[in-house]
Amino acid sequence: MRTLYLEPFAGIAGDMFIGAMIDLGLFSKDEFISAMKGLDLDDYGLSIEKGIRRGISGTDFKVEVHSGDHHHGHDHGHCHRHLSDILSILERSSLPENVKNRSERAFRMLAQAEASVHGVDLESIHFHEVGAVDSIVDVVGSFMALHMAGADRVVSSPVNVGSGTVKCAHGVLPVPAPATARLLEGIPVISQGDPLERTTPTGALILKTSVESYGSLPSGRIVATGYGLGDKDTELPNALRITLLEEEEDEKLPWIPGEAVVLEANVDDMNPQDFASAMEKLFDAGAWDVFLTSIMMKKQRPGTRITCVCSLELERRCAEIILKNTSTIGLRCRRENRYTLRREETMELTSLGPVRLKKAYWGDRIVKRTIEYDDLKDISERHTIPLMELRDRLTSELGVWTDEK
Repeated sequence: MRTLYLEPFAGIAGDMFIGAMIDLGLFSKDEFISAMKGLDLDDYGLSIEKGIRRGISGTDFKVEVHSGDHHHGHDHGHCHRHLSDILSILERSSLPENVKNRSERAFRMLAQAEASVHGVDLESIHFHEVGAVDSIVDVVGSFMALHMAGADRVVSSPVNVGSGTVKCAHGVLPVPAPATARLLEGIPVISQGDPLERTTPTGALILKTSVESYGSLPSGRIVATGYGLGDKDTELPNALRITLLEEEEDEKLPWIPGEAVVLEANVDDMNPQDFASAMEKLFDAGAWDVFLTSIMMKKQRPGTRITCVCSLELERRCAEIILKNTSTIGLRCRRENRYTLRREETMELTSLGPVRLKKAYWGDRIVKRTIEYDDLKDISERHTIPLMELRDRLTSELGVWTDEK
């Protein structure tokens, strides 16, 4: 199994990620430039050169915009685009489908983070910095690089977010910027080095959409190492390291083994209406599952058991949420083995609009397909079509339950 291991010890941005991927040597810079011609954008060029940061040699990737937004590489101009504008750019592109789908998902995720931070709906969001040509290229280029590398999974160490303040379209804000902080929820972070923004929104999007787990370097054979260089000259080498590993597999399993943390608390003195808020906070933090079970407690009092299943990295965060948002004064914690099927989410077009389609694989064979409920609910409300009728209609339209070649 080929694994990419990211080490954002000095932070991560889209240009640093692409530079490191090219530096790995899995594809040439000319092959990458040719692949990116499928992105239908204003006139721009790509500068890909070798460079050095604090004695570390790597690849310096930059987008050079020749017209439109600006002419300064990554000095973002004042181009404002709505989510629909960016989705339109992606839709008319001739990019590989998985690159297009992952880019669409990333920008939708960013729009949701921005909408949450500013307290508005998705249609009201217009991107400032990330609406500029160079940042769109950074996001799309990152997924193109992953596509060309053909790795089986991506793992990362904790990410350095930096410190201090950053000047952006909304003024001077603390690091990480609000939308970046929202995207980083559930991701282990550190803050080291000179005060500056070390993880950008594009860097956070790459982590959020691509990384399977966080931790130390997996066991295996190192195949190649690449460094992507950032723009800053600080005491920390402004570089992102990516290592390609060949992990040994005893057997080809149709599922993915792993571990999960299970947190539980028994409660008999809490207003039942308040459980909804606690569950929502746990899901927002990144919990995989949260559920309630009716139980009989001491003195024959009816009670409720709240159970939260999450990743090892989120153990303390989820425990804190349960202790702060329920009436319990203690909880139990255990680690359990976990087996999951490989999953994929694609954006599919229907006669009533785009929907996300979740697919689960047994090895290389698709065995389960589900239309995202939130998309069904949104279309149901907009078109006043009952959910059951809508699900049957779109299932038939997409051929969800038919075998795919």
